[in-house]
Amino acid sequence: MKNLPKKIKKSFKKLKKKSCGDSLLLFILGCLAISFILASKKLPGLVSNKPSPTPTPTLSLSQPTARPIPNGKRRFVINGGKRYAPQFKKGFIDPLTPKKGEKQTVGIEIENPVPVSSVILTMLTDHKKTDIPMKLTAGTEKKGTWQGSWQVDDNYLQNYQLKLIAEASNGKQETTITIR
Repeated sequence: MKNLPKKIKKSFKKLKKKSCGDSLLLFILGCLAISFILASKKLPGLVSNKPSPTPTPTLSLSQPTARPIPNGKRRFVINGGKRYAPQFKKGFIDPLTPKKGEKQTVGIEIENPVPVSSVILTMLTDHKKTDIPMKLTAGTEKKGTWQGSWQVDDNYLQNYQLKLIAEASNGKQETTITIR
């Protein structure tokens, strides 16, 4: 008490004169202040220095669910494209949902004022790109049906597209049919 400044000595003298309730309140406030100081310094044993555990995200490697596609032979119509090039008209895919190892056939009717020299079908599946040369199966090279077949050897759960390219001396026409 001898080493304390005069103002603090006066404050202690005043506290001695106060009632017991005031002393209890001061004692509680002092304890709270000490607890706050110790907690802010994170002393060992009072507050844990360990960081709170962070939840670990889990990655699911399960097979994604594919949007359903109808089965069987499906027909389609194509409109538009370059005006002075072979014109795709209507076609078919048989079957639309083949199993691995099964044969799939695609046919397309093409019209052009000059003979069509070649038609290529490119099948784009989940992991592969397969080019299939198509052959004239009905009609003429100016107005005929071209077909191509292939053995399905890949999945098509995420990607399933047919790209048709027809060439003639007056130009080249391309179109892509996206199924999935």
